[in-house]
Amino acid sequence: MTVRDETEKALTERSITKISGEPQAEDVTLLVRELAERAAEVATTLGGGEPWAFRTGKVFTTPTYPGVYDINIAANAANAARARAEAEHRALIQQYEVFKGVEKGLKNLIVEAVEEDYLEGLKDDIVGYINVTPLQMIQHLQTTTATLTVVDVSKIKAQ
Repeated sequence: MTVRDETEKALTERSITKISGEPQAEDVTLLVRELAERAAEVATTLGGGEPWAFRTGKVFTTPTYPGVYDINIAANAANAARARAEAEHRALIQQYEVFKGVEKGLKNLIVEAVEEDYLEGLKDDIVGYINVTPLQMIQHLQTTTATLTVVDVSKIKAQ
């Protein structure tokens, strides 16, 4: 099992609150809270090693796949320098795989929690949600749900 698969499995082993019918603003807020708590359980160096930016609001750059081999390692690099560069590159790959596992796990949790009709506009007929991020799913739900009232916000904060 890959790091990506293990991360996804760890996130989705436990269910989150199901939303029955059309998601209301407070439902989406609860969903975001539960997703953030779940994502924060995953160890990462993204965001300076703090819990996921999803929870803290800290912005981090989405990692890109660093490639199988670091092309920046000089052919004539000393053994120690090469070993260090290769270890750093492996860490980047690991970080990317953890990120992709979290992303896939969060998407699966959202799909599990929300009736498919309310995500339908995001789903591709062939590849499903593969090109959609959890953030895009949440933003879609936020823009298609009722707005929160001051009373709703107070109730959510009190929980």
